[in-house]
Amino acid sequence: MEIESPTKSFTEITVRGYILDLYGQVSNAKFMELLEEARWNHFHGLFESGMFLELGLALLLVKANVNYKMPARLGDVMDIETYLARMGEKSFTLKQTIYMRNTSEAVLEAEMTYVVKDLEKERAIPLVGRMRDMIERRE
Repeated sequence: MEIESPTKSFTEITVRGYILDLYGQVSNAKFMELLEEARWNHFHGLFESGMFLELGLALLLVKANVNYKMPARLGDVMDIETYLARMGEKSFTLKQTIYMRNTSEAVLEAEMTYVVKDLEKERAIPLVGRMRDMIERRE
């Protein structure tokens, strides 16, 4: 089910030298780390509590679709927009876009699909009740 009016979060990133590759631009691997940082920011408080592990659950990234649009270089300031794009029965997809702050050009677009896995039963669980509400950021 597509989300009609998603709650969006924004994470500001300034490109530092330690995330550059041999060509002087942000490497693909570092972009993935930046996207992960923005997802943690988006769900701030939800996972830090240890609730998932206490319940015997794990949040697993099962699909990453990334479309690189343009390079980012030392000193560039970027904003990462993150929001819930789709909520399924057992999975959900976050949409992320990295924009250059000074031009609003898209640097990268990504869709990240997750499941919540029951660690004992070794399978994805339905996203219902409080779990669904938390993912949809209703709590």
